[in-house]
Amino acid sequence: MGRSGFCRIGLFAVLTGAAGASGQVTLDQAYDTGGAGRGRTITADAGMVSILGNGGLGNGGLCVESNVGIGSFGIMLPSYSLHIQHAQGIINVTSTARVNGSSLDLRNNTASPALLGSVNFLNAAASPVGSIKYSGQNALTFTTNSSERVRIDAAGNVGVGTATPEARLDLRGHLIVDAGDHPRFFTGRGTGELNRYLQLLNSPSAASASGLKAGGVLVADSYAFANPGKNELVVKGRVGVGIGTPSTAAALHLTGSSGPPSWLNATDNGLLLGSAGTANYKWIQSYGGALCLNAVGNNVGIGTTNPTATLDVAGRVKCDVLEIRGGSDLSEQFDVSSAGDAGVEPGMVVSIDPARAGKLVVSRQAYDRKVAGIISGADGIKPGMVMGQQGSIADGQHPVALSGRVWVRCDSTHGAIEAGDMLTTSAIPGHAMRVDDMMAAQGAIIGKAMSALSSGQRGMVLVLVNLQ
Repeated sequence: MGRSGFCRIGLFAVLTGAAGASGQVTLDQAYDTGGAGRGRTITADAGMVSILGNGGLGNGGLCVESNVGIGSFGIMLPSYSLHIQHAQGIINVTSTARVNGSSLDLRNNTASPALLGSVNFLNAAASPVGSIKYSGQNALTFTTNSSERVRIDAAGNVGVGTATPEARLDLRGHLIVDAGDHPRFFTGRGTGELNRYLQLLNSPSAASASGLKAGGVLVADSYAFANPGKNELVVKGRVGVGIGTPSTAAALHLTGSSGPPSWLNATDNGLLLGSAGTANYKWIQSYGGALCLNAVGNNVGIGTTNPTATLDVAGRVKCDVLEIRGGSDLSEQFDVSSAGDAGVEPGMVVSIDPARAGKLVVSRQAYDRKVAGIISGADGIKPGMVMGQQGSIADGQHPVALSGRVWVRCDSTHGAIEAGDMLTTSAIPGHAMRVDDMMAAQGAIIGKAMSALSSGQRGMVLVLVNLQ
């Protein structure tokens, strides 16, 4: 046998045979040394059958022009260039080189091929159900159940559920991320602050904003700041949530656009500012004008930062209907001087003080044409509206009823008072009496009695104030 190649059967037993014209040894010649023959079988009694090339193991080769079958075929012939049919059918490629590992090369040696190579998965009926293919357009595809599932295009874009990925990862379908704990999505690498954010957009061709639906949301510069539960929005820091504005100057910054101004609607149990369950309530302060809820007395101030009443408005008020349910007369604030030892009490009749402009004094003259009204608040009937200008002459300490219903102190020494009688001032300080002289009462009438008082008594009479 020549040195160009030989066939060895068994572990060390070498068969020799007649060489061909080129010095090669055919299997027929190697096996059947007694004569020509075809279609023979080589059987290894022990060990293996080896084909060695010139120069030692690995330098030779085996060239087969027809299909090669490995395994148990019986009377069948191999159907493919390399056909392995075995109970396990395992191919093991082991490299003995330290640098170059094992490899499987799939090559299409034609110009502009549609497919460079593929690994196909067939069922028992030899029908393809899955594959891994690399196309001539440099796209790698993965197929299951006869349908393409994943594609990596020439640009490196990965498409799941699409053959035309438009981004580095193009997913057409739902995404489930189950890390066993809290999944994390990182917007970059490195140890410094990247100041990046996650954008939810409609599509690459129509990049309008899409919505976000979540059970709980944390907005903070620290991932570990809080763990919001369902129905919770947690915002860290003073500068936080902006509604109607791209830049915030407070933890909650509302800015109106066209149409109505910004507003906050608190339903059910209302809006609490401060700590729940405590009296530590806070203020609401407006920009450009005072609007506050005073923690002292729960007073509301509009136009003032120091409200002294339940509703304190420093400015003009307009309304269609004003309903007053806490009083029944229209009063003005006056400073009132007493008359002798009578003092100044609700229900007293008062007159203009000629010695002090804009001031009043307790009346003590019958049929006094300087009569101005009745001090409001007697017997539990409070003034309904009180007028005055603080810090001016039109101010004072006592509400004096100019119109409406009030209780007035009366003296019936000169005659009993009946409902409907006209009342005027009497000589008893701060008291009214029945009008008996209409001529003298002109300009001195206080109003009309709405209740009675027996003759010779001093007591309270309900009067409808109507100065005339």
